[in-house]
Amino acid sequence: FEGYLWDPPRAKEAIRQTAKLAHAAGREVSMTLSDSFCVDRYRDEFLDLMRSGTVDIVFANSHEIKSLYQTSSFDEALAQIRKDCRIAAVTRSEKGSVIVRGDETVVIKATAIKELVDTTGAGDLYAAGFLHGYTQGRD
Repeated sequence: FEGYLWDPPRAKEAIRQTAKLAHAAGREVSMTLSDSFCVDRYRDEFLDLMRSGTVDIVFANSHEIKSLYQTSSFDEALAQIRKDCRIAAVTRSEKGSVIVRGDETVVIKATAIKELVDTTGAGDLYAAGFLHGYTQGRD
């Protein structure tokens, strides 16, 4: 689910119930942090979702995880998110992305492009590609 969906109170309960049903069926739950402002509004609740195991996989960009852990250090934020969720996939713009799972770290380099036209939806497409590969057993 998108962090933006956490705004309506009824949605929070629906997301929690859906996560319980998913876990009972042997499925995993993912969320994206959405943006730094969303993280600032719901920091404690997002951390609780991660630490309680309600959410298994977290997608974020480097700004969002630094906001989540209230640090200016990407490495410090990455060390923290590693402890708080099963899998975190963090995008870093032209620096590519980093995926952490337990003690494992995978750094993925970005592909150089000649001209950047629009980044709208880039994080959503990254999450979609990651989840497709993950559900196909490409870990």
